[in-house]
Amino acid sequence: MILDSISVGLPKEVEINGKKMLTSIFKEPVMGAQEVTFTNIIGDKQSDLNVHGGPTRAISVYASEYYSYWKEQLGTNDLPWGYFGENLNISGGVFEETINVGDRFTIGTVELEAVQSRFPCVKLGYKMGSQKWVKPFLHSGKTGFYFGVIKEGTISPGDQVTQIHAEKDSITIAEITDAYLINKDNKALLEKAIGVEKLTQSWKDHFIKQLESL
Repeated sequence: MILDSISVGLPKEVEINGKKMLTSIFKEPVMGAQEVTFTNIIGDKQSDLNVHGGPTRAISVYASEYYSYWKEQLGTNDLPWGYFGENLNISGGVFEETINVGDRFTIGTVELEAVQSRFPCVKLGYKMGSQKWVKPFLHSGKTGFYFGVIKEGTISPGDQVTQIHAEKDSITIAEITDAYLINKDNKALLEKAIGVEKLTQSWKDHFIKQLESL
């Protein structure tokens, strides 16, 4: 796997549905070595720490292969890396169906751990030009996910991305999305998610509520 691009951005005020809000979805690719801390990439800053950022959502990653799909859907070839608000574009295998919560990777001198799904919101709809794109983005399964930072260091575009640990008895990023969005009444899937040691407590709490409502 290869790190194709690193993108960063600072909060920007926009008006969405008549309300002013801060968003960091406008990210731009950067060149050269970039410093990674336990909470973000230097030069990148999350706007709403309730839903982005922190140790469990430090860095968002998106498969480079998905860009051809979205170019076709949006009818354009002008989609720069980081367009969907992600920090890292990686080619060669960061697909939701194959990444487990707890899987670990090295890039440059940094060690990262797959932590949880990344879901779109109204800010992505704003970036894509219409809120009509939020639901198709989510239902496409091409949502991306978050890395937590296990070891700080530096990364550079072109670095090799190496998986160093495959978490056993875990759940894939795709299964989290499935349990959240589609198979909400699948008891076996919900119980599986709740039993995953490395799934964040907020996700477990959500799935516990779903299970209790059945």
